[in-house]
Amino acid sequence: LPLVDPLGSDLESDVLTAQFRADVWVLPFLNVSVLFGEMETDSDVTLRFTPAFQALAGLGSDREIPEFYSFNTSTDGTTAGLGLLTGFQYEQLVMSLSLNYVETVTADTNSEIEAIMWMGMVGYDFGAIGLQALAGVQYLDTDRSIEGSIDLENGEALEFSIDVGLEETTFLLGFNKDIGRNWTLSSFIGANGTKSSLTANFGYRW
Repeated sequence: LPLVDPLGSDLESDVLTAQFRADVWVLPFLNVSVLFGEMETDSDVTLRFTPAFQALAGLGSDREIPEFYSFNTSTDGTTAGLGLLTGFQYEQLVMSLSLNYVETVTADTNSEIEAIMWMGMVGYDFGAIGLQALAGVQYLDTDRSIEGSIDLENGEALEFSIDVGLEETTFLLGFNKDIGRNWTLSSFIGANGTKSSLTANFGYRW
């Protein structure tokens, strides 16, 4: 039964994460990495329930399920993952292809989020200044569980648990900047038909 209508539903989310990553070049063209870290999210959610769900959820009682329901949710969790990276550079032209698998366990609901992400990038290396201008595409496949409770007008609570699968392709544009021997700064804007994003990464490499 369709539960939520994507038209009219909305999600705005701020994500802050700190990750420790270790990697090794097992071949001259293949890098393998592992990562572990912590994540915090703060999200404003608006759900638009379908008429079919409103009617079914209200059967046998006098409770009314609203068409729109908005709430704020915050969570924190632990992340772990594996990654593969390959690429090459020819004069100023740089290209890369990466595959990452990440699993997140949230502390609040003990729910899990599994994500597989492919990312292909191509760009221009400005040489000695340590700057690369990059464009690419990202494919994301996630499976997650969402649990919560809706406070109805009559004082009752409607508890729900939803399994959500999502596949999406996002186009990216951004840069990567080396700062000295160890620090790096990168930022990307991304967009597709239903989502826009802004990502910034600041890291130190031993």
